[in-house]
Amino acid sequence: MISRHGRNGALAFLGLLTGLLALSGTAFADTKAGLKALKAGKYRQAHTEFQAAAKTGDAVANNALGEMYIGAIGVKRDPKKGCDYLEKAAEGGHAAAQHNIGACYYGGYGRPQDFARARAWYEKAAQNGYVPSHCAVGTMFVTGRGVRRDLKKGFDLCMIGAKKGDVGAQADVGQMMLMGRGTKRNAKGARVWLLKAAKKGHGGAARALGYIYWMGDGVKKDPGKAQDWLIKA
Repeated sequence: MISRHGRNGALAFLGLLTGLLALSGTAFADTKAGLKALKAGKYRQAHTEFQAAAKTGDAVANNALGEMYIGAIGVKRDPKKGCDYLEKAAEGGHAAAQHNIGACYYGGYGRPQDFARARAWYEKAAQNGYVPSHCAVGTMFVTGRGVRRDLKKGFDLCMIGAKKGDVGAQADVGQMMLMGRGTKRNAKGARVWLLKAAKKGHGGAARALGYIYWMGDGVKKDPGKAQDWLIKA
């Protein structure tokens, strides 16, 4: 399985623009200026603008500050402070922040490890439309971390994300099909999902495709294609 909860993978800086259009007035201006500065690499200015907006309770600004401290973007890395900002954003309804604070609790990163809280935040993020959260919960059921192990339920949750276009979920579904975990083994079906993910640049999916063509698993052996995919991986 591809990890959905790693420090770098889960906090993937995908939420900076989420909810921006819902803002208005001063908070909107400060957050918009912060995002513009961030894009230009003017991190100190971005930090100042986001702080001003965050003081008004703006969820987008709090999420941005959280991601800056988690990723050490223009500031010294500070997991606790980063997760503090993320939790404020999550409580303000920011879906990506809800996923990311879930990852903080899942990994014990800036927070005491707490699988129950992690799952609760992931599920809330999924309900609010944050697609990667479906498979984040799914992998908890696959691994049995914080929940009773249920491979089928884990597969089904990841399939929801895969169908919605989440590249990580597509790779996970492909690998689960390939291994027959939570579903009947289906090498041809696995190849379809792995190809979707690999074409979007997912290294693990490309590696799996390389082995499929090398072994001739559900497809004619093709060392040339195998080498191409392994090089891409």
